[in-house]
Amino acid sequence: MLAAPAYAEPVSEKVSSGVVTAEFTYERDGKRYSDFHLKVVRDGLTLVDRAVGPGCPEEPCGVVPSGIAAKQDSVRLRDLDADREPEVIVDLFTGGAHCCAYSTIYTFEEGTGKYTRVRRNWRDAGYRIQDVGRDGTVELRSRDARFGYAFSSYAESYLPIQYFRLGEGRLTDVTPSYRRWLRADARKALRLYQRVRERDVNVGGILAAYAADRYRLGQRSAARRTLLRAVRRGEVEPAYVKRVDRFLKRIGYAKRPKPNG
Repeated sequence: MLAAPAYAEPVSEKVSSGVVTAEFTYERDGKRYSDFHLKVVRDGLTLVDRAVGPGCPEEPCGVVPSGIAAKQDSVRLRDLDADREPEVIVDLFTGGAHCCAYSTIYTFEEGTGKYTRVRRNWRDAGYRIQDVGRDGTVELRSRDARFGYAFSSYAESYLPIQYFRLGEGRLTDVTPSYRRWLRADARKALRLYQRVRERDVNVGGILAAYAADRYRLGQRSAARRTLLRAVRRGEVEPAYVKRVDRFLKRIGYAKRPKPNG
């Protein structure tokens, strides 16, 4: 007997907050997902009715809705910029051992009466929504996945903390403003390095993340002293300190931090 043909199953996720309703739909065929689509209705008017791209560097690619991959809603409404207007967040996941979480965030612009969007590839790190400063404006807390393979294998790496805020239609890295959390993350990385340095572990990835936090605190000299001690112990190669310094400058970690936090 011939097996019955498989048919794609339509799936709908719908959320509402105040005058805003967002519906995210897609087709599910076994473990394959396609035809991602978002519809946003605000105060009775349909302002978004469009396909949602998977966000991969090279499309098409296999993408799974977060409702399947991470057991959380694939579409959410959250006020990310403290204007009492919820943003629409669509989260997708490409699967694989290390990659990748993608978000598309839609923000309503009062002046134009339209939604603008911003996309973010969180890579391995993903993100959480958190009011870090306890000031009523939330941040998107993540970690910098660019450190994953920069100086060691992924398993031996440490990803330094990152905080983003949404404003004026874009996500801005505001990590240097949160010095307390940077200091705590630097201590955590340093303790990890001290715990594993006697083992057969490439500590270059951990020390680079520690240096990243210290650079963002404006403590470049102190970070370099720690790295130079690791060179003298033979834990990293002599050129390591310059490599880290160049890398951190290239990705913007050497900028002067803001004095608050």
